[in-house]
Amino acid sequence: MLRFAAIAFLTFGLALPGCTSQRSRDLEVGWELMQAQNYLAARDKYIEILAEYPNEPFALLNLGVAYHNLGEYDLARQNYEAAIVHGKNAEVTRVVEQGSVTTTVTTVADKSRENLALLPKP
Repeated sequence: MLRFAAIAFLTFGLALPGCTSQRSRDLEVGWELMQAQNYLAARDKYIEILAEYPNEPFALLNLGVAYHNLGEYDLARQNYEAAIVHGKNAEVTRVVEQGSVTTTVTTVADKSRENLALLPKP
């Protein structure tokens, strides 16, 4: 199963300069949809976030995971690659794997590289 990442809701404002509370809420909704493995709804939420914040690293990574789980590998690859570029300094503190939330310390870029390596070769 793929891992996807986001930081805890209360730390979004601290970790993302200029982050609005609505943006934090939207990211948290996306996180909850990913935990529930509702990848279609999560995809739509992350597309909505990226329409306003096109370089949002957590949305890019998790949209990649949603596409990956939906079998849309080219779109997953595009989002993972963008998350690598924009997520170098975005710290991840929670990941979900096989429905379980675990604590970790990594970056969006590193998690995106891990997921990118799991994609089938083009």
